[in-house]
Amino acid sequence: MKKLLLFVFIFVSTIVFNQVKATHVMGSDITYKCLGNGKYEVSVTVYRDCNGVSLSNSPLRVKCNSGSTQFTLPEVSVKDITGIDAKCPQSSRCSGSFQYGIEEHIYKGIIDLSALNCCEVTLSWDQCCRNSNITTGAANANFYTEAVLDKCINPCNSSPVFTSKPAALICVGQDFEFNNGALDTIDVGDSLSYALVNPLSSAGVAISYSGSWSSQKPISFLGFPNAGLNSPAGFHFDETTGDLSFRPTVQNQVTVLVIEVTEWRKINGIMTKIGITRRDVQIIVVNCPNNKVPKIKGQSAIACSGQQVCIDIESSDDDAKDTVRINWNRGIPKATFTNNNGSVKKASGQVCWTPTKNDISNIPYSFTITAKDDACPLAGQAIRSFSITVRESPEATIQATKLICGRVAVDFTPLKNNYPGLTYEWLVKDSNNVSIAFSSKKQDTIRFQPGKNRLFLTLKTSTPCVNAFVDTIDIDPFVHVDLPSDTLICDGNPMAFDAVTTYGKPAYHYTWSTGDTAKQTVVNPGADSTFWVSVTDGEGCDNSDTVKVKWSPLPPINIG
Repeated sequence: MKKLLLFVFIFVSTIVFNQVKATHVMGSDITYKCLGNGKYEVSVTVYRDCNGVSLSNSPLRVKCNSGSTQFTLPEVSVKDITGIDAKCPQSSRCSGSFQYGIEEHIYKGIIDLSALNCCEVTLSWDQCCRNSNITTGAANANFYTEAVLDKCINPCNSSPVFTSKPAALICVGQDFEFNNGALDTIDVGDSLSYALVNPLSSAGVAISYSGSWSSQKPISFLGFPNAGLNSPAGFHFDETTGDLSFRPTVQNQVTVLVIEVTEWRKINGIMTKIGITRRDVQIIVVNCPNNKVPKIKGQSAIACSGQQVCIDIESSDDDAKDTVRINWNRGIPKATFTNNNGSVKKASGQVCWTPTKNDISNIPYSFTITAKDDACPLAGQAIRSFSITVRESPEATIQATKLICGRVAVDFTPLKNNYPGLTYEWLVKDSNNVSIAFSSKKQDTIRFQPGKNRLFLTLKTSTPCVNAFVDTIDIDPFVHVDLPSDTLICDGNPMAFDAVTTYGKPAYHYTWSTGDTAKQTVVNPGADSTFWVSVTDGEGCDNSDTVKVKWSPLPPINIG
């Protein structure tokens, strides 16, 4: 009987102990950086519930089809990421009395995989157990996460890193916008795709959701279970950008959400999967009665190589008392970010970038903007991604051949023959910046004025990208004719106009609007009129001028 009671005590104690342990693992992700020669710097980031027991240092397990090994990575960082501002009087459960507290633990070290005779390698980390208060499935289950790399690829690959802290606490009844900020700035040209997947309890063993919840609908949202409804209803996840948005509706609901990031590289013209990284996080829906989360406004853009593009960012918050600051994750290394944090209540900013030819890609360049208010105890936060797609600016060389009489034969040679939907325009401006000629033909003969002229060629593609080219052309003088300035003629007083001709080569031939063909004509209009003369010289060059004449009747005279 004593042995039986002892067995029951041990069995019950084991269950209770495992239940206690089940309150501390809230999520994790594994990232790696290739150092060459089979060596990688690996970071395991684990998120701990401060209401639970301490985290233990589980080993990093490495496995492939030819063998396995494991490494113990040193802990390099512990940080409270609950989201309570340092100015708030209340601290998180990690160091104070607030109901919730989340710690970020980072384990980092260098591992050598050169001894493994395989290409695809799985890095994994596990520990018992997930929280017992999860309400959508996975409560008390073992926690397991992994990352996959291809160590045979050349050049060797580094995983993307997550620049946004996981959103563990979100507000019931308020729109939630989030992006992990996954960046791959080491391997230029690789692209990322995103997917919602099931949590795991061990390698290849998925944890099922309960009820109507699933990996694609892991939480109760406005309109649940119809995920395809228009915002703010529905559950929206962008597999291209990783943007996640929905409005949670059940307070105190606790769920698990897993985003799998797949890395792709074009090898021999084929997009090839070269790595997988998972981010496994636990989400708790809480009541935020005294705070509304901020919002982010702005639009993604299309940029043309060699030309600056700017995206304007604005933040807003329905709480007039809150101050909102914005920051970015430096997602585009050569871009600049400016903001007015600290000088206004609701910050705004601008991201500007001038991409080069080397940046032309069908894969958008992405960055995230974080807007965070200063509410206590929990600050409201929104994270949203923006993208810039770089298209090719059309380029060409101008061919301009001067002919006689100020005429110039113009043509251009495009750098490429396959610019999509290419259109073109010519424009000529004289030394006074006055437009004097226009053409939409690829090849044309355009009349210039004597002196310096500027020839503009504008190319436009359907992408759409516009590029302008300028050439300065100095035109030698050719035959020119001048008439007097506009004048007034009284009734019955004829006036002679003389065509003053310069430059050109004799003999000169004149044609007047009056029908005269001499150098001079006499006019006697009975109304306001415009007269013109055209002259042609011995080379066949021509020029013309006009004069406006205002006619006035004689005033009546009464001598009494």
